[in-house]
Amino acid sequence: MSTTIEKQQVSAHRIVRNFLIMSMAFALNHGTVTALIALASSDLGSALGNASSSILYVCYTIVAAFFSHYTTANLGSKRTLVFGLSVYCLYVASYLIAYLIPSLQWFAICIGACLGGIGAGVLWPAQGAYYSQAAQLLAELGQKERHETNAMLGGYFASCYLSGEVAMKLLSSIIPTYTGNAGIKILFIFFTIVACASAFAMSFVDDLQKIKTINQEQLEDKSLGATAFSAIKLLLKDPKCTLMIPFNFAFGLGASYINGYFFSAVVSNELSTNAIGYISATVVLSAAIFAMPLSRLGAILEQAPVVAFGAICIFIFAIINLIFSSASLGSWPIIIAMAILFGAGRSTWEGNFKATFADYFPNDVKAAFANVQLQSGLATALGFILVLAAPPVVVGCCVAGTCILAVFAQLLAHRLYKASILRNDDPLLFHEHEPPRPLQRNNDDSDII
Repeated sequence: MSTTIEKQQVSAHRIVRNFLIMSMAFALNHGTVTALIALASSDLGSALGNASSSILYVCYTIVAAFFSHYTTANLGSKRTLVFGLSVYCLYVASYLIAYLIPSLQWFAICIGACLGGIGAGVLWPAQGAYYSQAAQLLAELGQKERHETNAMLGGYFASCYLSGEVAMKLLSSIIPTYTGNAGIKILFIFFTIVACASAFAMSFVDDLQKIKTINQEQLEDKSLGATAFSAIKLLLKDPKCTLMIPFNFAFGLGASYINGYFFSAVVSNELSTNAIGYISATVVLSAAIFAMPLSRLGAILEQAPVVAFGAICIFIFAIINLIFSSASLGSWPIIIAMAILFGAGRSTWEGNFKATFADYFPNDVKAAFANVQLQSGLATALGFILVLAAPPVVVGCCVAGTCILAVFAQLLAHRLYKASILRNDDPLLFHEHEPPRPLQRNNDDSDII
């Protein structure tokens, strides 16, 4: 039997159907993970919750740096997606094991976190590869221009991804609220079933690399450490890339601060543990709502001041936590407002900030987004370690300090970018001769948030 799928067997409808199945399976599986990370500190206790999250992000950063593109290149995008989601299942199941066998709690959760980091590290490049393959194939079938297929599939994935994350986070509050004393057990069983079912569903999507029309030039670099080496090379070569570090760290530290401290010390203690899902879903929804207007504002004002605005939002979030006690913040209106504020900061990081990488480094796009991936992963890992080891006031000050640095760094990077255009260092014709690369959410683990 042939290992390829003939072009005659392929239709645009089939490609889109497979992409939607991939997107929904990815979204539901990943949604269970993000919901559990938000619950970790309150359900497991601060020590174990933050330790598990730090282990997850450390493993993610290492795997993403040295093994992610190597795995995708050798296994292919589909098999890597199936592998990554399957490993994610073990992370989700570790919560159920810890609940059922308390004596194994630390062992189960820490091993699960390590496996979850491995899954996350290989998932995102695989998702990006499948995305690119589907967009190229649709364009080759003459349905749309490449930039149009990029935009269309990007919209489909974003909608599925957002829906999955919001749904799982809402259910993490709804199920315990309405199922009584067994609520947490039921939640962990439900999440394990959803994660396993979605990983199983992923095995049914077409392997697009078997379709003869796929351009083999799109296959990833098969060398170990390709992501890390390309990121470091760009970081040393271009000072604009160095100036991206403060906002990556502001967001990464902020993500660990809201998950490791705010959700447990403020939301859980002052409202209830069952409120965490509602509040974490509010962060995601507000980020999505802000995305389009902030994108348009960035097109009008340039991206740098909008990214600086995002840093200010996270700064204000941290300062409010530093100034006021958790008891004084512990009301629904204030906590919802805080969630919206952080959501605005996340929106600029997800959209405007990544757009600056596409603008500033048009000839080094892969290396640029490798820096987003590794810098944010490292920052979030350090953030959870800091939440675990240091008083909350120290963590809050670190978040606020990196936000201040981020404001000035973004404005300076923008000046360097404009100066490079005047010197003609960065050929703007790049955007005219090459279709825009979709901004891949997969290149950062803040999306695990």
